[in-house]
Amino acid sequence: MMSEWKTYKLSELVEIKYGKDHKHLADGVIPVYGSGGIMRFAETHLYDRESILIPRKGTLSNLFYLDKPFWSVDTMFYTKIKNGVHGKYLYYLLKSMDLASMNVGSAVPSLTTEVLNKVEISLPDLPTQRQIAQILSSLDDKIELNLQMNQTLEAMAQAIFKEWFVDFNFPGFDGELVDGLPKGWRIVELSSLISVKDGTHDSPKQQQEGKYLITSKHLKNHFIDFSSAYKISDDDFNKVNKRSKVDRLDILITMIGTVGNLYFVHENEIDFAIKNIGLFKASERPDLAYFLYFTIDSKETSEYFTKRLAGSTQQYLTLETLRQTPILLPDDETLNSFNEYAKTIYERIDINSQNIHSLTQTRDTLLPKLMSGNIAVMNT
Repeated sequence: MMSEWKTYKLSELVEIKYGKDHKHLADGVIPVYGSGGIMRFAETHLYDRESILIPRKGTLSNLFYLDKPFWSVDTMFYTKIKNGVHGKYLYYLLKSMDLASMNVGSAVPSLTTEVLNKVEISLPDLPTQRQIAQILSSLDDKIELNLQMNQTLEAMAQAIFKEWFVDFNFPGFDGELVDGLPKGWRIVELSSLISVKDGTHDSPKQQQEGKYLITSKHLKNHFIDFSSAYKISDDDFNKVNKRSKVDRLDILITMIGTVGNLYFVHENEIDFAIKNIGLFKASERPDLAYFLYFTIDSKETSEYFTKRLAGSTQQYLTLETLRQTPILLPDDETLNSFNEYAKTIYERIDINSQNIHSLTQTRDTLLPKLMSGNIAVMNT
């Protein structure tokens, strides 16, 4: 099949353009992209046609495909796609390449137009490109649908949490308050309920096979982005776990950079270790786990963290701050009722998460084989 493919320089397929500063832009609805993703929304677009965004600095594997108006900042290249190449196909092809190996930076990973323009790209005919892109896009669409369903389910549980534990509109409440709290409720420090730790501060060597090492940049709010995470050896994985083993029902939080992103660990099999991430060992108290997650994810706790950020150049949360997090602990009956409700929600989330994992594995297995021509596709 590869004999039918043609080889091009990337410069023959796209024109690589520099992003521009965004600080002067007024707020609006147009997404502004940096190498980490959407930074804000502005009133003006830089480009309004199909484009592939390639990091100039930062996480070099963090590419984006866009077909709507956007603004790209100066840490992100955008591309003008030429005729004869299917944009979505080229995006997947570039995603399958090791752009990090083309790094020309020292302190900060960097790419240049000179390096990118010389990258050799092998393309099949346009109908084949379109068919391959359709296969991979259908998998991504299913992954996104499952993610959206999980977000909806979490929002349902969050709404109940707010009604019961913020607005005090919970079943059986007679309106009696003692020192501003429902009778039998009390405020305690989080560390009096569970252990609070953080991940390794070492940098284990990257491996082709092994377990994932998750850092703050991989921990989005309510999910882990494994696409740019690297793997470490089983030996290093076990060493990290001696300090900060992650178990089902634990809660993770970003402590540096983008602070306060959370992830509730509901997988049965944990195949990742953590670095510079806060670890709330809610697995020590299964009877409290769901309640603690939604408490830590609440607006009130977020404000507590914001007021106690340390650092000037780069802000961070200290372990002491995490351990001192105030927890409004309800009576046992109310607590048990909420945990049963949340557990039911998370059983449905687990099913969707398993689908996401399976679909992601299928996509990642197919991607290099389709892009190399090792799997033929039928044009329709």
